[in-house]
Formats: sequence, structure tokens, C-alpha cells
Amino acid sequence: MAILSQIRGLLLEEVLLYLLDFSGFKTVLAADGDDTLHRGPAGIEVKGRGCLHQIDAIADFVVATPFSNPHRLLIEAKCYSETSPIGVEYVRNALGVLTDVSEYWVPLPGSNGKRYHYQYAIFSASGFTSTAEKYAFAHDIYLFPLNKSAFFQPILQNIRSLEPGAFNSDNARSIDISLSNFRASFRELLRENMAFFQNDVNRELLQILANTCRSLKGVILGMVSRQFPIIMTPSPEFNLNRMKSLYEVEMHGFYNNQQGWVLSDHDVEILSFDIPTQIFQLYAQHGALKTTTALDMKAEFFTEIQSVVIQNRVPKIVTFRLNREWLDHLINQANEINRQREQNQEKQMVQEPGE
Repeated sequence: MAILSQIRGLLLEEVLLYLLDFSGFKTVLAADGDDTLHRGPAGIEVKGRGCLHQIDAIADFVVATPFSNPHRLLIEAKCYSETSPIGVEYVRNALGVLTDVSEYWVPLPGSNGKRYHYQYAIFSASGFTSTAEKYAFAHDIYLFPLNKSAFFQPILQNIRSLEPGAFNSDNARSIDISLSNFRASFRELLRENMAFFQNDVNRELLQILANTCRSLKGVILGMVSRQFPIIMTPSPEFNLNRMKSLYEVEMHGFYNNQQGWVLSDHDVEILSFDIPTQIFQLYAQHGALKTTTALDMKAEFFTEIQSVVIQNRVPKIVTFRLNREWLDHLINQANEINRQREQNQEKQMVQEPGE
């Protein structure tokens, strides 16, 4: 038995795995031949120092990086209602899993001897609480809100349109379906456009979702200041196969705008994304979005997003050079929040003097 929110989260995970292939993340399809993984009764399990952890959404970064074990991304996705942001308890669980699997290393005779640099990413269709964002920032758990990324909305709408009736049920908390079998079938539908679903599910609605996903062709994982990751979704008119190495872009959007942030190239909208507000401000406060002062040059705000994409099976670095005013505004906003907080603390100390 499964509940509807589990099925929606599963679909979002599989969509993301499919789309992240364009950014160099290859889906791990099975545990066979990998001594760090285990084929469990309900799906792939990752071996940890303390126990096994069932994680079905796993992707390996295909680009080798110097002085590092191969990068392996563990993905968790939640697709709740728009008024239900993801809380800190999910980030705490992610941290526990990440710590345990990162400490697993048992060199045994006959093993393939592979080690991975694990990273954990949580994607949410409804955003995150401020506490979850602060906790994630402190422990290197990466959060990706999707609810204000304009060009990702058709996918979320398709997933949320799936009600219990699509799975021949009238109870959202009791759906007779094997999640592992359903995942395998939908994964095949995305990649091969052919799949057999064991249960009586609405194949037409799943086909619409798969077609919407394939029409995007991919998403772009961008790094601001080489530290702050964002997921950028292309406009339907933006040709990913003809991407240039450098774009001079404008930035548009506001946090209270449901359309989120948009990059424009010569007044043509090309990419949309969302940002965890608290995390961005924390990066700004810790100086991660500034370059260091060198010789007699002024310190300037970092104004580029770098991405790795795969074109014709070859990795390519693409840079989006941002409008400096945007970063200035965000960082000044963070500084203003700090200033107001300090003033409030000073007022409180005056009103409640210590003994």
C-alpha cells in the first residue's frame, strides 16, 4: 500500500533524475556491481557505517574532478500542497543518512574498492521552512525549492493533477500499488516511451507527465560563487542543444512573486529558478558571494553563475554573467536585516537591563 504524497514525490524524483542527466548526473539504475549498494526488497539501498539506507533516487556525476572521489548525489523529493513547506525534520534525517554513508568504507578482497563523495539534495514543490533552510546551510544539505520556478510549473501541475482515482482508489492514504514496480515502470516510460504498469493506473495522465518532462530536455545545475547551487529550468523556446559558452543576462523577479526568478538574454526569457531566501542571505552574510580583495583592486560582488552541461556526450562549461545590481540588492537586503536585528537587540537590552 502507498499514500498519494509518496507517489507524487516518487514521480518528482524520477522527473528530476531524467532532467539532471543534461547537467552530467547519470541515474544509478541498479545496485549490481557496486559494493557500496545493496539490492533491497523495496529498491536500492546505500550501505552506511551503521546500517543500510533505502534511497531509490541516486545519480553519479560523470565529470571527474581533481582531488576528489567520484561525486554521488542522493536525491529526495517532496510534492506536498503549496501551503505545506518542508520542515527541519527532513533535513535532520538527510544529515544522518549523509553522515552514515560517507563513513562507509570496508576494503574487502574481491570488492571493486570504489569510494564516493556523497552529496544530499532535497527538492520541494512547496518550499522549505526558514528553520530547515538555516539547518541545511549549517550542515551542507542542499535545498532546491521548485514552487516559484515559472518554467517548471507545468511538471508540478501534472503531478498534482494525479488524484487517488488515477490509481483506481478512492482513498489518498491507501492506494494498492507497489512503489518499486511503479518507479521502474515510470522510469522506463520516461526514457523509452514504453512501459507496462502492473496496477490499474491512468496511463494517459502519466504519459502527459512524461511528454511534458521530455519537452524540457533537461535542467541546468548552476553554481553561484562556486558554492551556492540553483536549478535552472529552460524556457520551451530555449534550445539547450545550441547553448553558448557565455551569456550576458539580466535578472528579474521578486521573492513575493509566484513566478520567481528569470534570466533573460536580450530581453528573451531563457531560464527560471527559485532560491531559498534564508540560505541566500546566509551565504551573503558569510561573504561567500564576494570575491577577495587582490592587490589594488576593489572587492566586487561575484556576478556569475557557472554550469556544466553535456552536449553530444561532451561536458561543456556555460557561464551566465549576472547583472551586478541584482546581487547588490540582495546582499544589501541581508545587511539591512542584520542591522534591524541588532537594533532590536539593543532596544531589548535597554528595556530589560541585566542585573
